[in-house]
Parts: sequence; structure tokens; C-alpha cells
Amino acid sequence: MTATVPGMADKGWTARVAAAAGVAAGTGAAQLGLGYGLGVIVWPVTVTEDRSEWLGSLGWATWITASATVFGAVIASRLGEAQAARARQPWRSAFAISAGVGALVAVALIALPARAAVRLDVHAPIDVRVGQVFEARIAIDARAPVRDLVFAIAYEKSRLSLIRRSEGEFVRQPGVRAEYGIDEPSDGYVGVVFRAVDGSFATGAGNVVVLEFEALRPGASRIELRDVKSVAAGGEPNRNVIVTHATVTIH
Repeated sequence: MTATVPGMADKGWTARVAAAAGVAAGTGAAQLGLGYGLGVIVWPVTVTEDRSEWLGSLGWATWITASATVFGAVIASRLGEAQAARARQPWRSAFAISAGVGALVAVALIALPARAAVRLDVHAPIDVRVGQVFEARIAIDARAPVRDLVFAIAYEKSRLSLIRRSEGEFVRQPGVRAEYGIDEPSDGYVGVVFRAVDGSFATGAGNVVVLEFEALRPGASRIELRDVKSVAAGGEPNRNVIVTHATVTIH
């Protein structure tokens, strides 16, 4: 009978270590759900100069992860208090480590929505010379399904002249039926529309549109994406969209 007591005690400690991880994971997930539901944690949909939303959300995410770790360790240390006299300090350390591992679930839940579902980048040379013809490519990395994509491209018409435009490989994916249009209502402004039809959608990476410019005069021109709207396969907006721009300097 005496030989079985250590084994039973070890099982008790093991259960408490597992409880630390489980409580921390559950607490972190619950707090994140509440934060997202109340709009306290919000990841911006575009790159902006004001980083207060990012900093505020990161602050709350840090607090949630830390508090979940502490709560998991405290709850585990209170379970089976009769065993606490045996190997108290080593097991308390184990509870803390296990709770920290459990809190990593919250980190994963934070990383998923924080990661861009759709990313649009402008790729263009940094430096060109007057009279040079160059390409500017609007590339997309769509980890989420894209049914509709609408955006505008703005540039400095006094320094750049658009001489050619063509569709990219992203909008010509096999098996994806779509309506695609490029319009230039005025110099310095190009509108792009992509709409998948018949229940189809596009994913993956590639160019949406390729623009060919001629450099007219010295100076700098920003090639900027504006009014970006992305709709997922189910008709809901893709709220996590990251957009980057490019600046071309003409010598």
C-alpha cells in the first residue's frame, strides 16, 4: 500500500500542472472574445500615421496574456492544498511555466486576426531618370478569399505619364470567373475593379494590375492606393487589409 502513495501523489501534481495550462488557456480565450466583442481590441485595416489603435490593442493583448498566466498558476496552486507541503517551490515553478504555455493559446488567437487577411503592395523602382519608362505593379497576397476588390491608384500627373496598363495574373486565375475593369477618369487617378461571379473567389498571391509610366520631370511622385475595399466569399467585408505605397524619385 505504501508503494502506491508516491504514484498517486505524482498523478495529483500532474493534474494540477495540466489544470494550470487549461485554466490559463481558457481565461485568455474568454478575455480575448470579450475584447473583440466589445471592440476594445481592434486591429487597423490600413496603414496609418496614428498608431494608437495598434498600441492600445497590443497593450490589452499583453495584459490578457499575463493575467491568464497568473490566474492559471494561482488556481493550480490552490488545488489539492494538502499536497502543498511536499515539493512546494519546484511545483509552483512548474505551475507558472505550465500556465505560461497555456496562455500561448491567447497569443495564437491574437496573431490570427492581427495577421493581414489581404495585403496590397505597390512595387515600383525607387529612382528613375527623366524620359525613362518603368513599371509599377500592384501586388496582392490574399490569405482570405476575395470575391470583390475595388481600389484607386493616385500619382503625380505632372511628373508621371501613364502610357500603358494591363491586368495581372491574380485576376486571371484558372477556374475563377470574374469581371475586371481598369478606368482612368482623370490624369493622375486610375480605378480598378475586380468582381468574381457565379460563386467563385480568388486567393493566393500575384499582380492585380501592371501600370507602365514615363517619367516626365525631376521630383518625387507617390504612387498611392486609395479607397480600398475587399469583400470575402460570403459577402462580408475583409476587415483586415494592409496597404503599402511607393514613392518614385525622378532625376
